[in-house]
Amino acid sequence: MSRSASLWSRQTSVLGILLGLGLATGGGALAIVDSHHRTRTTTTTTATSTTETTGLTSTSTRQVPLLALVKPDSVLHPGAIDPTLTTARLCSRTFSTKTVRPPTSYTNKLKKLEIGNGGTITAPNGTTYQVTGEHLPGTPSDYELDHLISLELGGNPTDPKNLWLEAWERRDAQFLPAGEGAESKDVIENRLHREVCAGTVPLNQAQQEIATDWTTAT
Repeated sequence: MSRSASLWSRQTSVLGILLGLGLATGGGALAIVDSHHRTRTTTTTTATSTTETTGLTSTSTRQVPLLALVKPDSVLHPGAIDPTLTTARLCSRTFSTKTVRPPTSYTNKLKKLEIGNGGTITAPNGTTYQVTGEHLPGTPSDYELDHLISLELGGNPTDPKNLWLEAWERRDAQFLPAGEGAESKDVIENRLHREVCAGTVPLNQAQQEIATDWTTAT
């Protein structure tokens, strides 16, 4: 074989290898994107860094089941009540949740602890709680710090067992679709309060139902 023919043969082989690598890489990238898309739209949402917004130490991107944003962790947030918030008091014309709602200086700090690495926090009444960080996606503004058992149903105002980060469905990151986010739970809370005060549902039953699964509370 002549020198020029040999050189042409080697160049052709190298070009073939490069083209093959290019096609393999392109196909692999497409498969990753497609797989990620299916995962996100069916079962998960993507957690991204929150360091700049919250000042927390963030971890790498991870997948969080959407169900974990619809209902709270039942171990960390099983619900808690304030026994002084009786039916008579809750249904009094003079009662307002503003009289028992904790200040934003407390709730804003609690949101940062729950979304990130956790820590200790002292409530306005002097009680100190240990908070477990849940490393949730997004930033605190993507969530309502929700009273699982709402204040209008006698929920404990400050105990982290009754306060969890519930994703909004119509604002900020909108991690959840309509019917599964904080705005929809507020509607359930208001309805149950009306039923308790009308005498059609006992207070303890309403508390139990909304703490167990607010999406099925009757």
